[in-house]
Amino acid sequence: MLPTEIRNNIEKETEKFDSLMICADLTNRSKHLELKQKIRKDAKITGIGVTVYPPPITIYLNREPDNSEQKKTYVEHPFYIETSDGKKIDGLSVAIQAVDDWKKILQKYSMTWT
Repeated sequence: MLPTEIRNNIEKETEKFDSLMICADLTNRSKHLELKQKIRKDAKITGIGVTVYPPPITIYLNREPDNSEQKKTYVEHPFYIETSDGKKIDGLSVAIQAVDDWKKILQKYSMTWT
């Protein structure tokens, strides 16, 4: 368990990073179905998409396809976030930035990231 002073310092440190404030709002909103805690950036998910990329159709004459030739289908699930100041942000970008920002905070307090 961390000493209270360090926890409080880390909490103050997180307020310097937009990505962490956005994530805090999103997690509180999803947990309570509305933002009941302290509003930071008033972030909300405003759009979710699904894109399916099927493999091209290939017809093989007089031979069976080699497994290495088969392409796979993949799916993207982008989502978009909007904050109270009108910023519209890609959700994956926020998540990646939040991880980097947490690393900075933990390194500052000599904590390891695994």
